[in-house]
Amino acid sequence: MRYLFGFICMLALGVMGCGQDLGPVAGAGGTAGDGGSGGDGGGGGSSAITPGLWLGGDPASNTDGNPFDTGWAICFHVNEDGTALTPSPDCVIDGLDDEVTLFEVSWKDDVGRDRFDEACGATGAGAEDNGNATDTVPIEDNAFEFSTHGAVRVVGSFEGDTATGTAMYADLGATCELVGGWTATPAETDCTGIDNNSNTECRSDRMVGVCWFDLCVTDECSGLEDGIYCVYGVLGDGWTGVCEAGECTKPEDCTGLADGVNCAGEDFGFCEGGECVAPP
Repeated sequence: MRYLFGFICMLALGVMGCGQDLGPVAGAGGTAGDGGSGGDGGGGGSSAITPGLWLGGDPASNTDGNPFDTGWAICFHVNEDGTALTPSPDCVIDGLDDEVTLFEVSWKDDVGRDRFDEACGATGAGAEDNGNATDTVPIEDNAFEFSTHGAVRVVGSFEGDTATGTAMYADLGATCELVGGWTATPAETDCTGIDNNSNTECRSDRMVGVCWFDLCVTDECSGLEDGIYCVYGVLGDGWTGVCEAGECTKPEDCTGLADGVNCAGEDFGFCEGGECVAPP
């Protein structure tokens, strides 16, 4: 399992690396349940939570899955009934692209501070329950709390389509806090019926794109896997293709491709039912 766990401590008498043993946080304790919380006068229970991928970052470009040098980024995935965080292949930030995970968070030393108020950075991914890896983090009363692999303690809560929370690395006496906490909102993963001119951002196949003719497309194939949907030319005045060897191309074969993708088998052709057909 590949995770990057970085932590830097700068002390008054010099600079030293610390937190090298990034095992599970000892004694996380299971969050004892707030003693029953007496009902608050019949407060009506939890509100519905939007399922799917949630993203946040500052700058926003930090959520595209690529490594970044400043700021912070977070991603997590909510299951269909809004009751838990569960794994998703689309939850990828800061180049941590080898695992299917339910949560990732990373921050750099411009936004992190240790207990001496010195700059620091940290990264955590996945989740642990009493030191053991788990693929489910329950959401209770619109909130969650857990530790990642890499000793980052995460606390979060939902209010409508906004989630906010804190992230703190703590291990072997070393700490690093994401100053100001984090914020996340639902990422659009289904572009069906979304206005082509809305510039709605979407997340698909481990890339951030824009909704275009019911598909999540990218305008830059460099560094992306073959087969990702792309737009050739200017969005709004181009055709839809697939990435191949870092370029946006019209496919010869429509097998497995969405209807409407432009194809090379016909002049101005498009894919329909796995075949390249001529326009009507």
